[in-house]
Amino acid sequence: MKPIHADRRIARWAPVLLAPILLAPTQLSGCATTDAASPEATRADAGTRDAATRDGTARDAALRGTALRDAALRRGDAAWRTDRPDEALRHYLEAAAADPTSDVALLRISMLHETLDRLDLAIRASQVAAQRDPRKGLAMQRLGYLWLRTGDAERAAQEFTRALQLDPALWASCMGLGLAAEQRGDVTSARMHYDEALALRPTSAELLAYSARVDLARGDLPRARTQAQASLAAAPSTTGRLVWGDVLARSGEYPDALEAYHAVLDTAEAYQRLGEQAMRRSDWPAAVDFLERALRAAPNRPESTAKRLAVARERLAVVDRRAMVR
Repeated sequence: MKPIHADRRIARWAPVLLAPILLAPTQLSGCATTDAASPEATRADAGTRDAATRDGTARDAALRGTALRDAALRRGDAAWRTDRPDEALRHYLEAAAADPTSDVALLRISMLHETLDRLDLAIRASQVAAQRDPRKGLAMQRLGYLWLRTGDAERAAQEFTRALQLDPALWASCMGLGLAAEQRGDVTSARMHYDEALALRPTSAELLAYSARVDLARGDLPRARTQAQASLAAAPSTTGRLVWGDVLARSGEYPDALEAYHAVLDTAEAYQRLGEQAMRRSDWPAAVDFLERALRAAPNRPESTAKRLAVARERLAVVDRRAMVR
């Protein structure tokens, strides 16, 4: 027979077996029974000990589950950082199984699938996470952004709204409602939602860039400039630089706009975007010049570039004919 200390099964259950012994003195006082103790008192004491044992067992199990979950999460994060997504996924699944009440591992799984462009699996993981902890809005918020990536603005808005009902402080959900409104072409609603988000997080570079983009769409060039500058000051980003370039181009500051675009776009893309902004200003000579430069830089540009150039040339010809008549 093996010694007791070598039997791991007994060691595992030791907290349960020892729970009555570890009770507080006041709880054990009833155990010092005499021959005169009543059956009712004895049963009551036994019930107290059983309840304490069950509570202790549940606490121990929860602590073990949390420790196992955290260890698996660390292994998964390490695998993800070193570009081993399959191994990371396995560890995250272990973490999800170790703590069935937590949504943390499932949200990690959702993010991992999203980076691999498995949007259907990312959505499913977030849906399960939302079911595990329906009192928190983070899973709903994540679902909203995933639906935005699929182009489903309506379902995205529903998830963002649910998230805000659970936690009104989720500024990213307010921003998500703004993005969903932009996707629908409703810049007025987008402006309202971005203002709500800015009230909660006024220094977010990403949010300020989106806000500037909507201001530009609404024709509020001064505010767009202020918001775009604030975005770049907070943290330069691709969106921030593109919006800043748009603001400069829409103001007719083409050289500075081109410099801003070149920070994140290649030459052909930069000239095409500049040409598109010139078309919005009805600056047809500039639009033709920039779009021709885009095609020269990359002759295999999409057909849309040639179509825009044709439109710009046609509008320029109309302007020239009107000038001749005068």
